[in-house]
Amino acid sequence: MADQFENVTHVAPSTVGDMLAELGATSVVEFPDLLTHGPVAPKPKKHRKARLKYWRNLFDAVLADDSSGQIAGAMALLEDGYLTTEQIGSAAAHASSGGRIVVWTTPTFEDRLFLWFVFDALMQEGVPFERIATAEPRVELPPVGDEEPRFASLRSLEVDELASGFDELFYPELVYVEAGANLWETFCSVSPRQFAISIPHTAKFFPQFPVFAEDYGRLFPMVEGERAKRVQLSEFDRDLLERLDETGRSGIELIDDVFAEKYAFLDDLVYLARLRAWSETDTDAPYVVAEANKDAEDVFEQFVYRISERGRELLEEGFEAGRKLPIFFVGDARLYAGKKPWVRVISGEHWWFERFDRGQ
Repeated sequence: MADQFENVTHVAPSTVGDMLAELGATSVVEFPDLLTHGPVAPKPKKHRKARLKYWRNLFDAVLADDSSGQIAGAMALLEDGYLTTEQIGSAAAHASSGGRIVVWTTPTFEDRLFLWFVFDALMQEGVPFERIATAEPRVELPPVGDEEPRFASLRSLEVDELASGFDELFYPELVYVEAGANLWETFCSVSPRQFAISIPHTAKFFPQFPVFAEDYGRLFPMVEGERAKRVQLSEFDRDLLERLDETGRSGIELIDDVFAEKYAFLDDLVYLARLRAWSETDTDAPYVVAEANKDAEDVFEQFVYRISERGRELLEEGFEAGRKLPIFFVGDARLYAGKKPWVRVISGEHWWFERFDRGQ
């Protein structure tokens, strides 16, 4: 009998759990995290601990006044629903009772990470690959220049768009599931260089990998050319700080549609937390000045940000490796950390990751 929406176990991000129920799903295992930012770890318990600590710190950074208990409420929901790879594999196996498990994904950085994470969980649980299928809505976004085609993520879809992913389920072979599980292990346990090297080896399974790698690479500090002596801000940080001026702008004024679409693989709160991090790195001479607006209720209006002279200088001149700058976590990498930081080296049309140690 063909798989029906109501007789399979769906594994999906919690952002689409209600829509799946609306479409008729009776068994849904939800996952409440977005894995494109913040620390991760291959060991399940360490991963959960690191993620919950990261999210608490992010909430603390973003909310100027938590008298209403928003942080406690958000953390309670996250802690109650946060499943490790062990738990998500066990939950899916138990809920499916030996039947079909459908993992939801799209050809985007965030949803492929989720797919690989779940593949790793199911492999650890010993779920036979014959019981696994993937549902993949493919809603193409308007093209930008000569970029490779890009697609909408699960959390940005309407109900009918989401439903289209079940029309043609994909039943992967073991080698496909293993490749995805290995990519999760690579993302969370080895160097960015090794993750990038995986591109040609997995192209036949995940042909959009170069697009994911571009998103991943935008988070890394940059070096222009192989002889550069100074490091430049990551494309993400540059795009964020260049939106500031000397008079001050709120988050809602800073984050326009162009920026939000380019960094749609990150959570909105990451933008605000990053601005706060730049404002708190050196309180005597901050790169960004953040002034609280205590009358504002919207989290995007609770602070007004402006670029300082030091911040403008950083944008224009870059920095020497080893300067204390706010750390940004992605995968197993601590960006801006140490005297030999991970950087994205750009040379013509090509780029790669390396430890920067020139001019030391």
